[in-house]
Amino acid sequence: MPANPQPKSTQSGVPDMSNLSINKESKLVNKGTIFTLEKRENCFGKVTVPQHPPSQKNDVYVNYVKVNNWPGVIYEYSIVIDEFTAKDRDGKVKKDKEGNDKTVKISKIQTVRRIFEAMGKSLEPFNKVKWASDFQCLWTIKPIGDILNPKWNHKGERSFGPLTFTKQDGLMEDIPGVTLRFIQELTLPSSNGIFNGTDLSATAQSRIMTALNAFVSQHIKVNRGQSVQMVGSNKFFQKGSWTEMGDAFLAYRGFYVTMRPTADNLLLNVNTATSAFFRPMLVCDWIYYVTSKGQITRDQAMKMLTNVRCRITYDRPQVKAHVNPNAEGNRFKSITEFGLPLEPAGSGGDEQFGTRPQVYQGRARGDDAPPAPATVKSFFSSMALRYATYPCVNVGLKLKAAKDEKGRPVLREAGHHRTGSPQDYSNFSEAIWIPSEFLEIEPYQIFGRLLPSGHTDEMIKIACKRPEENQFWIQEKGLEYLGIRNDIANLKSDLGLEIEDKLIKVGSKLLLPPVVSFSNKPAQVRDASWNLANVRFATMGTVPQLWIVRLFDVNERGRFAANNKNTGLGLPREFENLYKELILTIRSHGIAFQDNAAPPQQRLVHAAKHPDNIKNMFTELKSRKDFNTKAIVVVVIPTKNEEVYGCIKHTADAQGIITVCCQSGKVEKGRIDKQYLSNLCLKINFKQGGNVHHLTGAFAPLKVPTMIIGADIAHPPSGSIEGTPSIAGVVATVDNKYMNMPGSMRLIPSRKEVIPREILTDMIVERLQTFFIINRMLPQNILFYRDGVSESQYADVATCEIPAIQDAYAIALKNIEQKSPPVKVTFIVVGKRHHTRFFPTHQGQYQSARNTNVRNGLVVDHTITLPDKVNFFLQSHAAIQGTAKSAHYVVLQDEIEFAMNDLQNLTHAFCYTYSRATKGVSYCAPAYHADRLCDRGSKYMRRVLATTDLSRIEFSNKQIYQNKLRTDQVAAGARHPAPDTRGLIKPKDRLTEVERDEWLMKFAVGFGGSSAWLGVRSVGEGRKHPWGKEFDEVMFYL
Repeated sequence: MPANPQPKSTQSGVPDMSNLSINKESKLVNKGTIFTLEKRENCFGKVTVPQHPPSQKNDVYVNYVKVNNWPGVIYEYSIVIDEFTAKDRDGKVKKDKEGNDKTVKISKIQTVRRIFEAMGKSLEPFNKVKWASDFQCLWTIKPIGDILNPKWNHKGERSFGPLTFTKQDGLMEDIPGVTLRFIQELTLPSSNGIFNGTDLSATAQSRIMTALNAFVSQHIKVNRGQSVQMVGSNKFFQKGSWTEMGDAFLAYRGFYVTMRPTADNLLLNVNTATSAFFRPMLVCDWIYYVTSKGQITRDQAMKMLTNVRCRITYDRPQVKAHVNPNAEGNRFKSITEFGLPLEPAGSGGDEQFGTRPQVYQGRARGDDAPPAPATVKSFFSSMALRYATYPCVNVGLKLKAAKDEKGRPVLREAGHHRTGSPQDYSNFSEAIWIPSEFLEIEPYQIFGRLLPSGHTDEMIKIACKRPEENQFWIQEKGLEYLGIRNDIANLKSDLGLEIEDKLIKVGSKLLLPPVVSFSNKPAQVRDASWNLANVRFATMGTVPQLWIVRLFDVNERGRFAANNKNTGLGLPREFENLYKELILTIRSHGIAFQDNAAPPQQRLVHAAKHPDNIKNMFTELKSRKDFNTKAIVVVVIPTKNEEVYGCIKHTADAQGIITVCCQSGKVEKGRIDKQYLSNLCLKINFKQGGNVHHLTGAFAPLKVPTMIIGADIAHPPSGSIEGTPSIAGVVATVDNKYMNMPGSMRLIPSRKEVIPREILTDMIVERLQTFFIINRMLPQNILFYRDGVSESQYADVATCEIPAIQDAYAIALKNIEQKSPPVKVTFIVVGKRHHTRFFPTHQGQYQSARNTNVRNGLVVDHTITLPDKVNFFLQSHAAIQGTAKSAHYVVLQDEIEFAMNDLQNLTHAFCYTYSRATKGVSYCAPAYHADRLCDRGSKYMRRVLATTDLSRIEFSNKQIYQNKLRTDQVAAGARHPAPDTRGLIKPKDRLTEVERDEWLMKFAVGFGGSSAWLGVRSVGEGRKHPWGKEFDEVMFYL
């Protein structure tokens, strides 16, 4: 085999890999009516490991470049788009209901973008000055008045216009103009550390960084032109750099870019970015491909397409002489909703359609003639339709009409009180219904939702690149592509920025892993990992019974029947083998197994994997006289399925049944892997209150009784119904081993980033009560790790959540009738969603011969850290694939007064206390456990989202609202339906936004368990958890 070509070195110190084998990339080309793909240079090719020159032993590369100079002053203005009189396409002024001239206020972000583009091209002074904007504010490095008219006081207000811009449909629109209002001058310090030692307020610092980032983004857009697709304010994807990801998606690669202030420097953070985009194709084809594997339904696919931009492929008749509907700019529309199909599946054609016609096609805007009584089907009858059974698509305004049971527009049915007549829709003429096969998805649209499960694994494979690949792509490709290396002169002259063109190096240190101990021996930790071979767990639980439940698909029914007949067992023979092998492994790890008398066939059960079958199976199992309430139930699932898994956990948790799930492919072999069986025993042990391992000597800095708390919030996924509650979770240690972390959970109003003070207080009181019951004392110190907080929310979290800890401690003291000084609290935010990446400077820093990441235990606490807080980056794990990502720990309060080394070593040690893994994890276990607890709450909520479309409910008054709650919950089989309030609430009492959020949480609770899950009640008034009381003091959620 020929040797790999050796990379040539470059001036930047990173190998030149231009001579290596590169795959082909692609671009999108419009051929006729369908966008097709052509290949060109690709960025996903493999590269060899760079041979870095030797350097200082502890230095590592980091994906930042240094900014040496920046503008001394930035001028900030607001831009207000003037309102104007609305006109129809004939130029007639539109009237409102009172007969007054109708005015238009532009707020839609896409339209605002188009206006700003027009400003920069044709409107003085905006075409004469370099400016940047977030489409609300505008920044320049020179006063606009100096450019337009030196005598004009730029600190005032001035209007510019009129202005003509191009609308989305390609037509030109005139507006009176825009009004420029001066806000402030932002004076930037000239020292190396941009905010170091200054008295600038946090608000001023934030505005300066926003402006600098806007300047960089504007420079990239101008530099790259049409070759870049900008997403958000700081992500730039290369239009020619994509990889196929199944039939419905494309994975595009690009860059994330942002300015960051540090104690010593102003730095530019550049990272690679990979995201899923819609594949350009006909809408009907996209729905077909994304639903073909059965992972999502057609309704879910249509929901994903809402608001996606499409191109009309057929030629429409021209109604107005001055408007060409087939001009390219007029073909683009956005999907607002889906209706019913032209022809329902299995129908008899026109005869069936005659009794259930589609909504009318409508009339052209401005046409005073009555609408022709033509259905969409008759309108397209002259065209050959391939997908008549696919729903039609509305690319006009969303109809204001009643909806069917799935939230789609209700169309006319013979003999029914609802009709499809124009008068039934207040905006009938604004809807545009088109069959899905005459619409193609416009290219370069990011898929902003959770990918279907089958595509998630594929996305991970595409996005995961080795460290040397990412480093090369940033250093040699990214800085050039973004205009940092090849446009230095314009950066300095136009924006006052001087940016270096190579990645910086920072000093680091390496923490040693803690000593991991079992009851019979210490573990051999290598690359932050160990195994369970021949070990007895540190503390052992007890298994009074073991049950095996095999869920099967419908097509497996015959197999189970045959095995039943031949063996007389509840399951096939291999599951009797699983039962026996698992018992042997349980005992080998020191766990007491007490069910010695029962023959295996009495502990084997099978059931169909349908939710109703699963629910009935657990109910029947718990009602059996021979079922022990502390039994372990191993559930064997045919294939990985989030819906089935969520149903199992939701149903079993509510009944207090301990479950451990595994996939059939892992346990149906003749010989089951011993390590896999040990991992099942690991879960069994901590769910019974035991500890798999302990850390020896790692917690010496905790000199007094200390409780470790982790907290997190889980939000509903993108695309969820507006108002769907978020979930807050808190876990806490109960002893000085710091391994067992029971939890508390609450629903909170949707997408709140701070846990409400009274709710957090209530959850911490529960954790303190458990600590007191076990230790007969309260902790003197609390070390709190808070997950999921962005930098912009530090102040809000500190203001609300830190006082909640003190509130909870005061309540706990009162409950036990004791007096004590206030507890000392150290509050640390755990950041995971950052873009800092470390790369080795020489081979001695590699994790292993095959893993070129920097070694686990790496700590960086200077140069790239925040300027005003104690903070550090810790890479605690050995990444299995791709480029490792460290965690960023930011101290908001430190009353315990840890030494920096002690705090870093403690945090590192907590990365080795994650109970579900035999390795050090990527961030500390308290925050990780809280994340897992919130994820379990999300499993409970899946049934809410799948059962009812809350968007169909009209929130008109409290009486309808409350009664609708009860009706829907009862119909859906809710465990705790809301009370009947008829006659108790006045019909005209309107709901406030707060009441709506509370109602939505009550609705969700009907499916999630105890109504106390909602939040605070008087302490001691009862349990507040959606799971069985058997789980209150164990880590059932892992």
